[in-house]
Amino acid sequence: MLSALGVLGLAAWFAGPPLAEWGREKLAEHFISQAETHLENLEFAACATAIRSARRWSMQNGRVLRVSIEFLDKAGGEDTAKLHMLRELVESGQATLAERARIGRLLLARGEIQGAREELARFTDEEKSAGPVLELRAGIRRAEGFPDEADRLLHQALTLTQADDPDARLRLALMDLRAPYPETRSSARERLFDIAAGGDTRALQAIERLAADSEISGAEALRLLDLVDKHPLKTEQRRLDTVAALLRVRPQERERIMERETRGAADMDEEQLAQLANWLVARGEAARSLELVPLERARKSTRLFHSHIAALAKLERWDELEAELKRTSGVIPMSRPGIHLWLARAANRHRDGIPQVRQALQAALMAAGEGSDAASSHLALAVAEETAQWDLAIQACEGIAKHHPRTRAAMIEKVLDISLRDKDTPGVVSAAARLAELQPQNDQAVFRARWFSLVAGEGIETAIEALQAESARYLRPGPRHLLLALAAWRMGDLEQTRAHLEHVTDPGELSVGQRAVHAGLLSACGSVGPAFQLAERVPPILLLPEELRFLRRAL
Repeated sequence: MLSALGVLGLAAWFAGPPLAEWGREKLAEHFISQAETHLENLEFAACATAIRSARRWSMQNGRVLRVSIEFLDKAGGEDTAKLHMLRELVESGQATLAERARIGRLLLARGEIQGAREELARFTDEEKSAGPVLELRAGIRRAEGFPDEADRLLHQALTLTQADDPDARLRLALMDLRAPYPETRSSARERLFDIAAGGDTRALQAIERLAADSEISGAEALRLLDLVDKHPLKTEQRRLDTVAALLRVRPQERERIMERETRGAADMDEEQLAQLANWLVARGEAARSLELVPLERARKSTRLFHSHIAALAKLERWDELEAELKRTSGVIPMSRPGIHLWLARAANRHRDGIPQVRQALQAALMAAGEGSDAASSHLALAVAEETAQWDLAIQACEGIAKHHPRTRAAMIEKVLDISLRDKDTPGVVSAAARLAELQPQNDQAVFRARWFSLVAGEGIETAIEALQAESARYLRPGPRHLLLALAAWRMGDLEQTRAHLEHVTDPGELSVGQRAVHAGLLSACGSVGPAFQLAERVPPILLLPEELRFLRRAL
């Protein structure tokens, strides 16, 4: 085989153009076949090496580009690289309709809504009715703030593609399982059981979703358990999740099921025992978990120690938990961030424990490298939210965003959410502005930045100047005209305020805060009765202080 490759290589370098091109393509095909085998076995390093070899011989071979994209999908590669390769397929005339539509969906994932619209415009009217393009249209409408229309388009897209696309078949069934009509949900359940009978990862996804379905019957839970036991890729955790479904629908058999599951614990390895112990805690059987994993055994294993501490917390045996984590003798088999976070939870149970909660959280964030350890920092974020330490939750978000740039948009979105819950208007305005700066093509992000700025009365002139160029981007008529009405009111123009308020006819289009502002503006314009009727249906507890002022104008 090596000698044959050598001959092909010589042909590629020294023969005439037609033979050289043939030789290069054959060499590329050889290496890309290797890459496909490695990718199927999830051997990412070997796959990457084979892809590099293939691309050395043919940069625009369609098979090489497609395997490269699939590699990036499975290995968690950057969207930028996927976009580049998809565009290479387009430029060389090799792209399928689905690959062209995927360019738009990747742009949407990056917040580039206008770029996605431009990709959509490249399709003919006939092509826009095809499944992959309908899915792109659905994504654009969702990003524009039209979720109902997006769901309709997505359902239409998946219906068209499910016959040839097993993933679409699964997604359609999962979508139908959330439908409001019992007959649709029943049909979806039957389709998911068909998918669950397969031997691939889609079957496991179907099993997982069916196990969580509140409408599953006892017979169906037993059927699921049989399916997961037969699946070649099953894990003990998947099986336990399926047993949980059986517990839910047959509570009268709880003790028998628990005894059966714990009977072989003495022969389990550390991983299996830890999974079982955690599962028991999650099922409200923390005492049984402690029986399986007593303290002396737990101290010999990090995973079992975590299970033991979680069981103590579930039983609210906080004094024992604190004593174990603060002991000075021997090694505590838990990371420093983990210890501090459990101590923060324990301190939160004391009436005067807030200083200790904050001290423990700050120590956890420091031990997590102020965001460099993403997993520990996310745990610290969760505990900070759980204990309502909003400033430390934001500190965790900012640290993660700093050290992990790919998470920046998601973390700033989280900061915005936390600031809203904390009723921190300056924090809300700042986070919304940062998101708009980070995602200038995201219409919803830009709209929120202008909205919160005007609600707070900050940067009014800048916001209004921007609105003159941007307002056509905000496609939902109610929020758009309400924003323009608020801008006019801030400028003291009641006539324009009234004119725009006439176009705000559907309160269902508005968020809670927007409804409060709407009521206040109506009252300011003299429509006292309609303003009061709208205001009395707005819960004040959900509002920012500035939104609450608008609401009080109408009450």
